Amino acid sequence: MDEINRYTEEIRDTLQGIGSDENALTNISVKITHKERMKIRQAYKSMYGEDFMDVLKSNFKGNYRKMLLALYTDPVEYDADLLYKAIKGAGTDEDVLIEILASRPGWYITKIKKKYQEKYNKDLEKDVEGDTSFNFKKLLISLLQSKRSNNENPDEKECEKTAQELYKAGEAKLGTDEPVFNKIFALSSPEELMMISRAYHKSTGHLISEAIDSEFSGDIKKLLKTILYAQISPSEYFATRIHEAVSGLIWNKKLLIRTLVTRKEVDLPKIKEYYKKLYQKDMITDVVKGKPSNQFQTLLSEIINKS
Repeated sequence: MDEINRYTEEIRDTLQGIGSDENALTNISVKITHKERMKIRQAYKSMYGEDFMDVLKSNFKGNYRKMLLALYTDPVEYDADLLYKAIKGAGTDEDVLIEILASRPGWYITKIKKKYQEKYNKDLEKDVEGDTSFNFKKLLISLLQSKRSNNENPDEKECEKTAQELYKAGEAKLGTDEPVFNKIFALSSPEELMMISRAYHKSTGHLISEAIDSEFSGDIKKLLKTILYAQISPSEYFATRIHEAVSGLIWNKKLLIRTLVTRKEVDLPKIKEYYKKLYQKDMITDVVKGKPSNQFQTLLSEIINKS
């Protein structure tokens, strides 16, 4: 029997009898990779004739169920689902649009668009266009073209010119030339953005983020600053997102689940390092608030500890 079938049988065993053995399911779900979780979904249906996601829905509830379902969803599909939910119905969850489209690499956004079309028979670009407006919409549409440079060795002189271009388009003039910011923030590679940022600071004495604060407002300001932060230092950016999720009087559990699940196999160890550097405490201390008191907290604790 191969390992996937063994895991699938173990999971099936946890779901039998009176109640479900959440600890066993948590341990299996956390120690394996997302590719293995996808294989378990397939194997479960082949072995037992049931859709594994439906089984999870019927056996569990609350945030524990939400996080399990997220873990057993393909990462690209998960992002496509998040974007669909952010757009559909009355109102728009701009925070989700900004986080995903500002932080994901171009090749990944291309996959999200394809999955969105396959699953919902809708065009993600048209949906975003129809649900947003003005410069915020334009930059989101540019990001959806997936044309960000892959240049890992930018030319210093060119980046200095680009920094000056940004200065002239913003702080050096009355009003703001928004298309210049749109072009540079949508197309520059992370390494180019970093060098442009350094050149801007060197020539002006302050940060590009401060210039954005003075030149923009609302969603477009947040989107520009998120691109800068998430592209240059993604692990640090997501450390701040986790802190944001757990630092208020009411936890933002959607944000917490989303961040931990999507970064689990990307850079969660680095996120933990940045969290300690930024906030002088271990991330798990803030997330779990002591000893886990329920299965959701246990799952959170296991994901953080075993990443």
